[in-house]
Amino acid sequence: MPLKTISKQLLSKIPQFDPEHRIKVLCVDDEPSILNVMQRGLDDDYEIFTATGGTEGLKILDAHRDIIVILSDQKMPDMNGTDFLEKSQKIVPDAIRIMVSAYSDVSVMMDAINKGFIYKFILKPFELETLRVNIKRASEHYFHKKAFEIAYQELEKAQKQLIQAEKMTTLGKLMSAVGHELGNPVSNMHQASILAKHEWALLKVLFDRTLKAGSFEDLQRITEWVHQNNLEFTITEFESILNTMQNASDLARDIIQDIRGFSRLDDAEWTDVSIIDQIERAINLLKNKYKYAVRFHRDYQQVTRIKGLPGPLTQVMLNLIYNAAQSIKEQGNIWIKTWQENGAIKISIKDDGSGISAENLPRIFESGFTTKSEEEGTGLGLTISYGIIEKHGGTIDVWSVVGKGSEFVITLPNQSAK
Repeated sequence: MPLKTISKQLLSKIPQFDPEHRIKVLCVDDEPSILNVMQRGLDDDYEIFTATGGTEGLKILDAHRDIIVILSDQKMPDMNGTDFLEKSQKIVPDAIRIMVSAYSDVSVMMDAINKGFIYKFILKPFELETLRVNIKRASEHYFHKKAFEIAYQELEKAQKQLIQAEKMTTLGKLMSAVGHELGNPVSNMHQASILAKHEWALLKVLFDRTLKAGSFEDLQRITEWVHQNNLEFTITEFESILNTMQNASDLARDIIQDIRGFSRLDDAEWTDVSIIDQIERAINLLKNKYKYAVRFHRDYQQVTRIKGLPGPLTQVMLNLIYNAAQSIKEQGNIWIKTWQENGAIKISIKDDGSGISAENLPRIFESGFTTKSEEEGTGLGLTISYGIIEKHGGTIDVWSVVGKGSEFVITLPNQSAK
Protein backbone atom coordinates (compact mmCIF):
# COMPACT_ATOMS: atom_id res chain seq x y z
CA MET A 1 0.00 0.00 0.00
CA PRO A 2 1.71 3.28 -1.10
CA LEU A 3 1.93 5.69 1.83
CA LYS A 4 4.87 7.67 0.49
CA THR A 5 3.45 10.99 1.70
CA ILE A 6 3.71 9.79 5.32
CA SER A 7 7.14 9.57 6.92
CA LYS A 8 8.28 6.23 8.33
CA GLN A 9 8.70 7.93 11.70
CA LEU A 10 5.03 8.95 11.76
CA LEU A 11 3.84 5.56 10.50
CA SER A 12 5.77 3.81 13.27
CA LYS A 13 3.74 5.78 15.84
CA ILE A 14 0.39 4.47 14.54
CA PRO A 15 -0.42 1.30 16.57
CA GLN A 16 -2.45 -0.26 13.75
CA PHE A 17 0.40 0.08 11.23
CA ASP A 18 2.54 -3.04 11.11
CA PRO A 19 4.32 -3.85 7.83
CA GLU A 20 4.71 -7.46 9.03
CA HIS A 21 0.94 -8.01 9.31
CA ARG A 22 -2.01 -7.48 7.00
CA ILE A 23 -4.61 -4.77 7.57
CA LYS A 24 -7.76 -6.10 9.23
CA VAL A 25 -11.11 -5.70 7.44
CA LEU A 26 -14.58 -6.68 8.69
CA CYS A 27 -17.28 -7.63 6.14
CA VAL A 28 -20.91 -7.84 7.36
CA ASP A 29 -23.66 -9.22 5.08
CA ASP A 30 -26.57 -11.62 5.62
CA GLU A 31 -25.85 -13.36 2.30
CA PRO A 32 -23.10 -16.02 2.70
CA SER A 33 -22.39 -15.95 -1.04
CA ILE A 34 -21.48 -12.24 -0.88
CA LEU A 35 -19.22 -12.88 2.11
CA ASN A 36 -17.50 -15.72 0.23
CA VAL A 37 -16.81 -13.42 -2.74
CA MET A 38 -15.35 -10.79 -0.42
CA GLN A 39 -13.27 -13.35 1.46
CA ARG A 40 -11.79 -14.91 -1.68
CA GLY A 41 -11.24 -11.62 -3.47
CA LEU A 42 -9.56 -9.80 -0.58
CA ASP A 43 -7.84 -12.56 1.39
CA ASP A 44 -4.46 -12.18 -0.35
CA ASP A 45 -4.02 -8.55 0.73
CA TYR A 46 -6.04 -8.24 3.95
CA GLU A 47 -6.95 -10.22 7.05
CA ILE A 48 -10.69 -10.66 6.55
CA PHE A 49 -13.30 -11.13 9.30
CA THR A 50 -16.91 -11.94 8.31
CA ALA A 51 -20.27 -11.69 10.08
CA THR A 52 -23.80 -12.48 8.89
CA GLY A 53 -25.43 -9.73 10.97
CA GLY A 54 -24.86 -6.58 12.97
CA THR A 55 -24.91 -8.27 16.37
CA GLU A 56 -22.19 -10.73 15.35
CA GLY A 57 -20.25 -7.89 13.72
CA LEU A 58 -20.22 -5.85 16.93
CA LYS A 59 -18.88 -8.86 18.86
CA ILE A 60 -16.04 -9.29 16.35
CA LEU A 61 -15.17 -5.58 16.60
CA ASP A 62 -15.11 -5.81 20.38
CA ALA A 63 -12.65 -8.71 20.15
CA HIS A 64 -10.50 -7.12 17.40
CA ARG A 65 -10.34 -3.38 18.03
CA ASP A 66 -7.50 -2.98 15.52
CA ILE A 67 -9.88 -3.50 12.57
CA ILE A 68 -9.59 -0.35 10.47
CA VAL A 69 -12.06 -0.89 7.58
CA ILE A 70 -15.68 -2.05 7.96
CA LEU A 71 -17.95 -3.03 5.03
CA SER A 72 -21.62 -3.52 5.80
CA ASP A 73 -24.78 -4.37 3.90
CA GLN A 74 -27.76 -2.10 4.61
CA LYS A 75 -30.69 -4.53 4.70
CA MET A 76 -30.09 -7.27 7.30
CA PRO A 77 -32.57 -9.17 9.55
CA ASP A 78 -31.30 -8.35 13.04
CA MET A 79 -30.05 -4.80 12.50
CA ASN A 80 -29.84 -2.55 9.43
CA GLY A 81 -26.45 -1.35 8.20
CA THR A 82 -26.97 2.26 9.29
CA ASP A 83 -27.65 1.23 12.90
CA PHE A 84 -24.78 -1.26 12.90
CA LEU A 85 -22.25 1.27 11.59
CA GLU A 86 -23.48 3.88 14.06
CA LYS A 87 -23.06 1.44 16.98
CA SER A 88 -19.64 0.40 15.70
CA GLN A 89 -18.41 3.95 16.30
CA LYS A 90 -18.50 3.36 20.06
CA ILE A 91 -16.17 0.35 19.72
CA VAL A 92 -13.78 1.47 16.95
CA PRO A 93 -14.39 5.21 16.52
CA ASP A 94 -11.55 5.73 14.03
CA ALA A 95 -12.34 2.83 11.67
CA ILE A 96 -13.34 3.69 8.10
CA ARG A 97 -16.89 2.59 7.25
CA ILE A 98 -18.21 1.57 3.82
CA MET A 99 -21.86 0.83 3.05
CA VAL A 100 -22.48 -1.95 0.48
CA SER A 101 -26.12 -2.17 -0.61
CA ALA A 102 -28.41 -3.09 -3.49
CA TYR A 103 -30.79 -0.31 -2.41
CA SER A 104 -29.95 3.13 -3.74
CA ASP A 105 -32.37 4.71 -1.28
CA VAL A 106 -31.42 8.40 -1.09
CA SER A 107 -32.97 8.83 2.37
CA VAL A 108 -30.83 5.96 3.73
CA MET A 109 -27.70 7.46 2.23
CA MET A 110 -28.49 10.95 3.58
CA ASP A 111 -29.22 9.53 7.05
CA ALA A 112 -25.84 7.80 7.14
CA ILE A 113 -24.03 10.87 5.79
CA ASN A 114 -25.71 13.18 8.31
CA LYS A 115 -24.62 10.93 11.16
CA GLY A 116 -21.09 11.37 9.88
CA PHE A 117 -19.78 7.83 9.77
CA ILE A 118 -19.93 6.71 6.12
CA TYR A 119 -16.77 7.03 4.02
CA LYS A 120 -18.20 5.47 0.82
CA PHE A 121 -21.31 3.84 -0.71
CA ILE A 122 -20.86 0.86 -3.02
CA LEU A 123 -23.90 -0.39 -4.92
CA LYS A 124 -24.59 -4.07 -5.52
CA PRO A 125 -23.81 -5.80 -7.74
CA PHE A 126 -20.21 -4.62 -7.58
CA GLU A 127 -17.01 -5.47 -9.39
CA LEU A 128 -14.40 -7.08 -7.17
CA GLU A 129 -11.79 -4.61 -8.42
CA THR A 130 -14.06 -1.73 -7.34
CA LEU A 131 -14.17 -3.24 -3.86
CA ARG A 132 -10.37 -3.62 -3.75
CA VAL A 133 -9.77 -0.03 -4.88
CA ASN A 134 -12.18 1.38 -2.29
CA ILE A 135 -10.74 -0.66 0.57
CA LYS A 136 -7.23 0.40 -0.46
CA ARG A 137 -8.29 4.06 -0.50
CA ALA A 138 -10.13 3.66 2.80
CA SER A 139 -7.07 2.19 4.53
CA GLU A 140 -4.83 4.93 3.09
CA HIS A 141 -7.35 7.51 4.29
CA TYR A 142 -7.21 5.94 7.77
CA PHE A 143 -3.41 6.11 8.00
CA HIS A 144 -3.25 9.64 6.59
CA LYS A 145 -5.83 10.76 9.15
CA LYS A 146 -3.97 9.10 12.05
CA ALA A 147 -0.64 10.49 10.83
CA PHE A 148 -2.15 13.99 10.69
CA GLU A 149 -3.50 13.62 14.25
CA ILE A 150 -0.09 12.52 15.55
CA ALA A 151 1.72 15.27 13.63
CA TYR A 152 -0.72 17.85 15.01
CA GLN A 153 -0.20 16.60 18.57
CA GLU A 154 3.57 16.75 18.14
CA LEU A 155 3.31 20.25 16.67
CA GLU A 156 1.19 21.36 19.63
CA LYS A 157 3.74 19.84 22.03
CA ALA A 158 6.61 21.57 20.22
CA GLN A 159 4.73 24.87 20.30
CA LYS A 160 4.20 24.56 24.06
CA GLN A 161 7.90 23.81 24.52
CA LEU A 162 8.78 26.83 22.38
CA ILE A 163 6.48 29.07 24.42
CA GLN A 164 8.01 27.78 27.65
CA ALA A 165 11.55 28.24 26.32
CA GLU A 166 10.81 31.83 25.28
CA LYS A 167 9.19 32.41 28.66
CA MET A 168 12.29 31.17 30.47
CA THR A 169 14.51 33.30 28.21
CA THR A 170 12.51 36.40 29.11
CA LEU A 171 12.52 35.48 32.79
CA GLY A 172 16.29 34.95 32.64
CA LYS A 173 16.76 38.49 31.35
CA LEU A 174 14.71 39.81 34.26
CA MET A 175 16.20 37.69 37.03
CA SER A 176 18.94 40.19 37.92
CA ALA A 177 16.37 42.93 38.54
CA VAL A 178 13.90 40.53 40.16
CA GLY A 179 16.67 39.10 42.33
CA HIS A 180 17.56 42.60 43.52
CA GLU A 181 13.88 43.32 44.22
CA LEU A 182 13.59 40.06 46.16
CA GLY A 183 16.82 40.85 48.00
CA ASN A 184 15.34 43.94 49.66
CA PRO A 185 12.59 42.19 51.66
CA VAL A 186 14.92 39.29 52.47
CA SER A 187 17.52 41.74 53.79
CA ASN A 188 14.84 43.55 55.80
CA MET A 189 13.68 40.28 57.34
CA HIS A 190 17.28 39.37 58.21
CA GLN A 191 17.96 42.71 59.92
CA ALA A 192 14.62 42.60 61.71
CA SER A 193 15.34 39.09 63.00
CA ILE A 194 18.68 40.27 64.48
CA LEU A 195 16.93 43.15 66.26
CA ALA A 196 14.13 40.85 67.36
CA LYS A 197 16.63 38.50 69.03
CA HIS A 198 18.17 41.41 70.97
CA GLU A 199 14.79 42.79 72.06
CA TRP A 200 13.53 39.32 72.91
CA ALA A 201 16.51 38.72 75.22
CA LEU A 202 15.46 41.74 77.34
CA LEU A 203 11.80 40.76 77.29
CA LYS A 204 12.70 37.20 78.30
CA VAL A 205 14.52 38.54 81.37
CA LEU A 206 11.40 40.56 82.23
CA PHE A 207 9.16 37.50 81.89
CA ASP A 208 11.52 35.34 84.00
CA ARG A 209 11.74 37.93 86.81
CA THR A 210 7.99 38.50 86.81
CA LEU A 211 7.29 34.75 87.07
CA LYS A 212 9.74 34.43 89.98
CA ALA A 213 8.44 37.48 91.88
CA GLY A 214 7.27 36.39 95.31
CA SER A 215 6.22 39.68 96.87
CA PHE A 216 4.99 43.17 96.18
CA GLU A 217 8.53 44.46 96.79
CA ASP A 218 9.84 42.15 94.03
CA LEU A 219 7.29 43.59 91.60
CA GLN A 220 8.32 47.14 92.55
CA ARG A 221 11.96 46.31 91.85
CA ILE A 222 10.96 44.81 88.47
CA THR A 223 9.02 47.98 87.63
CA GLU A 224 12.08 50.12 88.45
CA TRP A 225 14.24 47.84 86.29
CA VAL A 226 11.75 48.20 83.39
CA HIS A 227 11.97 52.01 83.61
CA GLN A 228 15.76 52.00 83.90
CA ASN A 229 16.14 49.84 80.76
CA ASN A 230 13.38 51.64 78.84
CA LEU A 231 11.51 48.36 78.28
CA GLU A 232 8.28 50.20 77.43
CA PHE A 233 10.03 51.30 74.23
CA THR A 234 11.41 47.78 73.74
CA ILE A 235 7.88 46.33 73.74
CA THR A 236 6.71 48.91 71.19
CA GLU A 237 9.86 48.35 69.14
CA PHE A 238 9.32 44.58 69.21
CA GLU A 239 5.83 45.04 67.75
CA SER A 240 7.29 47.29 65.05
CA ILE A 241 9.94 44.66 64.23
CA LEU A 242 7.25 41.99 63.85
CA ASN A 243 5.30 44.29 61.51
CA THR A 244 8.46 44.90 59.45
CA MET A 245 9.06 41.16 59.17
CA GLN A 246 5.46 40.54 58.15
CA ASN A 247 5.51 43.31 55.51
CA ALA A 248 8.83 42.08 54.13
CA SER A 249 7.65 38.47 53.98
CA ASP A 250 4.40 39.57 52.27
CA LEU A 251 6.42 41.46 49.65
CA ALA A 252 8.74 38.47 49.08
CA ARG A 253 5.72 36.18 48.79
CA ASP A 254 4.12 38.49 46.19
CA ILE A 255 7.33 38.60 44.12
CA ILE A 256 7.65 34.81 44.22
CA GLN A 257 3.97 34.40 43.28
CA ASP A 258 4.47 36.72 40.30
CA ILE A 259 7.46 34.66 39.13
CA ARG A 260 5.63 31.35 39.66
CA GLY A 261 2.49 32.68 37.98
CA PHE A 262 4.51 33.69 34.93
CA SER A 263 6.66 30.56 34.70
CA ARG A 264 3.95 28.04 35.57
CA LEU A 265 3.94 24.83 33.52
CA ASP A 266 0.25 23.94 33.93
CA ASP A 267 -0.73 26.21 31.05
CA ALA A 268 -3.16 23.71 29.54
CA GLU A 269 -5.81 24.44 32.19
CA TRP A 270 -8.36 27.10 31.24
CA THR A 271 -9.63 29.02 34.23
CA ASP A 272 -11.24 32.34 35.23
CA VAL A 273 -8.70 35.06 34.56
CA SER A 274 -8.53 38.73 35.50
CA ILE A 275 -6.78 40.60 32.68
CA ILE A 276 -5.82 43.41 35.05
CA ASP A 277 -4.15 40.90 37.41
CA GLN A 278 -2.06 39.56 34.51
CA ILE A 279 -1.00 43.09 33.52
CA GLU A 280 -0.03 43.91 37.11
CA ARG A 281 1.95 40.69 37.41
CA ALA A 282 3.90 41.65 34.27
CA ILE A 283 4.54 45.18 35.57
CA ASN A 284 5.70 43.81 38.93
CA LEU A 285 8.28 41.66 37.14
CA LEU A 286 9.54 44.63 35.10
CA LYS A 287 9.25 47.65 37.38
CA ASN A 288 12.54 47.21 39.24
CA LYS A 289 14.52 46.81 35.99
CA TYR A 290 13.05 50.00 34.53
CA LYS A 291 12.30 52.01 37.69
CA TYR A 292 14.58 54.89 36.61
CA ALA A 293 13.77 54.81 32.89
CA VAL A 294 10.02 54.25 32.62
CA ARG A 295 6.95 55.78 34.21
CA PHE A 296 3.97 53.43 34.14
CA HIS A 297 0.55 55.08 33.71
CA ARG A 298 -2.48 52.90 34.42
CA ASP A 299 -6.02 53.59 33.24
CA TYR A 300 -7.99 50.51 34.21
CA GLN A 301 -11.70 50.38 33.54
CA GLN A 302 -13.16 47.28 35.16
CA VAL A 303 -13.51 44.49 32.61
CA THR A 304 -15.18 41.11 33.00
CA ARG A 305 -13.11 38.05 33.84
CA ILE A 306 -12.56 35.67 30.95
CA LYS A 307 -11.83 31.98 30.51
CA GLY A 308 -8.16 31.77 29.67
CA LEU A 309 -4.64 30.53 30.38
CA PRO A 310 -3.11 32.74 33.12
CA GLY A 311 0.56 31.98 32.45
CA PRO A 312 0.46 32.58 28.67
CA LEU A 313 -1.66 35.73 29.08
CA THR A 314 0.89 37.12 31.54
CA GLN A 315 3.57 36.22 28.99
CA VAL A 316 1.78 38.32 26.34
CA MET A 317 1.53 41.32 28.67
CA LEU A 318 5.16 40.92 29.71
CA ASN A 319 6.37 40.66 26.10
CA LEU A 320 4.48 43.76 24.98
CA ILE A 321 5.40 45.88 28.01
CA TYR A 322 9.01 44.64 27.86
CA ASN A 323 9.25 45.59 24.17
CA ALA A 324 7.77 49.00 24.95
CA ALA A 325 10.32 49.55 27.73
CA GLN A 326 13.21 48.46 25.48
CA SER A 327 12.16 51.00 22.85
CA ILE A 328 12.69 53.83 25.36
CA LYS A 329 16.31 54.97 25.10
CA GLU A 330 16.73 57.09 28.24
CA GLN A 331 13.49 58.04 29.98
CA GLY A 332 9.92 57.70 28.84
CA ASN A 333 6.38 56.58 29.51
CA ILE A 334 4.23 53.52 29.06
CA TRP A 335 0.46 53.91 29.18
CA ILE A 336 -1.66 50.84 29.87
CA LYS A 337 -5.41 50.99 29.47
CA THR A 338 -8.26 48.47 29.71
CA TRP A 339 -11.86 48.92 28.65
CA GLN A 340 -14.86 47.08 27.18
CA GLU A 341 -16.22 47.86 23.74
CA ASN A 342 -18.92 46.13 21.70
CA GLY A 343 -18.87 43.04 23.91
CA ALA A 344 -15.08 42.69 23.71
CA ILE A 345 -12.25 43.39 26.16
CA LYS A 346 -9.60 45.85 24.98
CA ILE A 347 -6.06 46.26 26.31
CA SER A 348 -3.87 49.09 25.02
CA ILE A 349 -0.10 49.21 25.68
CA LYS A 350 1.35 52.47 24.38
CA ASP A 351 4.84 53.97 24.64
CA ASP A 352 6.71 57.11 23.58
CA GLY A 353 9.80 55.17 22.51
CA SER A 354 11.65 54.92 19.22
CA GLY A 355 8.76 53.45 17.21
CA ILE A 356 8.78 50.89 14.37
CA SER A 357 9.48 51.76 10.75
CA ALA A 358 6.76 51.37 8.12
CA GLU A 359 9.03 48.84 6.40
CA ASN A 360 9.30 46.60 9.48
CA LEU A 361 5.76 47.01 10.84
CA PRO A 362 4.12 44.34 8.61
CA ARG A 363 6.77 41.78 9.65
CA ILE A 364 6.87 42.17 13.45
CA PHE A 365 4.74 39.05 14.08
CA GLU A 366 6.85 36.86 11.77
CA SER A 367 8.74 34.06 13.52
CA GLY A 368 12.40 34.97 14.00
CA PHE A 369 12.04 38.57 12.79
CA THR A 370 13.69 41.11 15.08
CA THR A 371 15.47 44.43 14.83
CA LYS A 372 17.20 43.81 18.17
CA SER A 373 20.63 42.37 18.81
CA GLU A 374 20.98 38.65 19.59
CA GLU A 375 21.44 39.48 23.28
CA GLU A 376 18.25 41.57 23.37
CA GLY A 377 15.78 39.26 21.65
CA THR A 378 15.11 35.99 19.82
CA GLY A 379 12.46 37.30 17.44
CA LEU A 380 9.90 34.89 18.90
CA GLY A 381 8.23 37.02 21.58
CA LEU A 382 5.67 38.77 19.36
CA THR A 383 5.06 35.63 17.28
CA ILE A 384 4.27 33.62 20.40
CA SER A 385 2.18 36.47 21.84
CA TYR A 386 0.10 36.64 18.67
CA GLY A 387 -0.44 32.87 18.76
CA ILE A 388 -1.54 32.98 22.41
CA ILE A 389 -4.07 35.75 21.73
CA GLU A 390 -5.36 33.88 18.65
CA LYS A 391 -5.80 30.78 20.82
CA HIS A 392 -8.00 32.92 23.09
CA GLY A 393 -10.07 33.99 20.07
CA GLY A 394 -8.57 37.48 19.99
CA THR A 395 -6.45 39.79 17.84
CA ILE A 396 -3.51 42.18 18.22
CA ASP A 397 -3.38 45.44 16.24
CA VAL A 398 -0.43 47.80 16.17
CA TRP A 399 0.20 51.43 15.21
CA SER A 400 3.61 53.05 15.24
CA VAL A 401 5.43 56.23 14.20
CA VAL A 402 9.22 56.35 14.14
CA GLY A 403 10.50 58.70 16.83
CA LYS A 404 7.10 59.01 18.54
CA GLY A 405 6.26 55.52 19.80
CA SER A 406 3.99 52.53 19.31
CA GLU A 407 0.62 51.26 20.49
CA PHE A 408 -0.45 47.62 20.65
CA VAL A 409 -4.16 46.94 21.16
CA ILE A 410 -5.33 43.46 22.19
CA THR A 411 -8.97 42.55 21.60
CA LEU A 412 -10.37 39.55 23.47
CA PRO A 413 -13.92 38.16 23.43
CA ASN A 414 -15.66 37.86 26.80
CA GLN A 415 -16.14 34.12 26.28
CA SER A 416 -12.76 32.98 25.02
CA ALA A 417 -12.40 29.40 26.29
CA LYS A 418 -11.63 26.82 23.62
